[in-house]
Amino acid sequence: MRAQRRRTKSANGAACRLRDPGRRRSTLSLAALAVVIFAAVLSSAASPASAATQQATILSPVDGAISSAPGSHHRVYGWSPYSVSAGDWSEDIHTYRAARPVYARFGEANGPITLHVADVRQACSGSDGGLRVFVVVHVAGVEVGGVWYSHLANLKVSAGQSIGNGAHLGDTAVGLPVNSSCWTGPHVHLEPINKAKYSCFAPRPEDQVVDGGSRLGIIGGEWASGVNQACPSNAYGASGDSSPGLPTAHTSSAGANLRAAPTTQSSILTTVPANTSVTLECWVRGETVQMSTGPYSLWHRTTYGGQSGYVADATLNTPAHPDPSADQPLPGEPACPAPTTTTAAPTTTTSTTSVPPATQQTLQVLGGSPAVSDAVLGQLEGVTGVVPSRIAGGDRYATSAAIARAGFAGPVDTVFVATGENFPDAL
Repeated sequence: MRAQRRRTKSANGAACRLRDPGRRRSTLSLAALAVVIFAAVLSSAASPASAATQQATILSPVDGAISSAPGSHHRVYGWSPYSVSAGDWSEDIHTYRAARPVYARFGEANGPITLHVADVRQACSGSDGGLRVFVVVHVAGVEVGGVWYSHLANLKVSAGQSIGNGAHLGDTAVGLPVNSSCWTGPHVHLEPINKAKYSCFAPRPEDQVVDGGSRLGIIGGEWASGVNQACPSNAYGASGDSSPGLPTAHTSSAGANLRAAPTTQSSILTTVPANTSVTLECWVRGETVQMSTGPYSLWHRTTYGGQSGYVADATLNTPAHPDPSADQPLPGEPACPAPTTTTAAPTTTTSTTSVPPATQQTLQVLGGSPAVSDAVLGQLEGVTGVVPSRIAGGDRYATSAAIARAGFAGPVDTVFVATGENFPDAL
């Protein structure tokens, strides 16, 4: 039984050679032979080493955010072949009130990974919580444990089926009656169970965004001595850790244009292919993009193919879809720095009736005719041969707004406001 294996430490057998004080015996006595055989049996029974040392990293089965963190979330599903009534740890990943595909995903392993669907049944006591699927994991041919994936609909697999790593299990269930003790909205309840010893989890706070590249824990291995224990930092190997970084998101099935500024009028730097994971470096409010589900003004700065630019949230699989009221930055995503203009020409001042020599090289006038007369514009045209442009409004406030619109490629995240009643304040 699993409980007996968990309480039993591996034993290292020591070979003994018996000698007679007077002569060397060629064979062991029957009694000594019995002792040796008995010790070998004990050593074999106490060492399920191959099962304990093989392991694989559990990756997030769905793109979403942690809604109930591991270590404290309820453990409700056991597995009778392992003689356990509940898993080693569990966590919930919500999918922003939307149906999203759920995959059996596993990463770093010390051997080839093979998967088998061992069971499919109702997730809750009734039929109002969707379905749950138990996937058994083998690493290098050794069964290391399994994972329950719960609250699914549109199931793509069946019990007894062998599946590949990354196989589509089904989708998160939507539209079910809310049951506070079982189903509270579209989410995946994930509950791993080691066959020997215990599975460990990667500590993650609630609301942290996860996707197919996010490590959730380890199935197999010998990293935990009991339930609800976190994996140590070296559990994933020299190249891995469980530290969260900037959030990521996948492009939609149509891909996403990476633009020079957060507006559809700016140039396209490159196109990110469909279903590609990108890192969201920061967010900014930009041009509102109208979709069938509503308007979206959130843009994200990201880098792809060596190009850094902006992608509209409407082109990504983020919390805003399909609910535009969730058009908000992702947890852990910082705001982009306030934009600055790097192509502005030198700015100088004029009187209302003449142009200083230094100003005669400019081609753009800021202010209406009460501030800068048409005669001044005529002087500029006479000097340069080019008709200068004027940026102005009906009053000083409208002029300020017009200058802001001309100086920035699109809506900005930060605005500095100064009074128009006392001109030095703006300086």
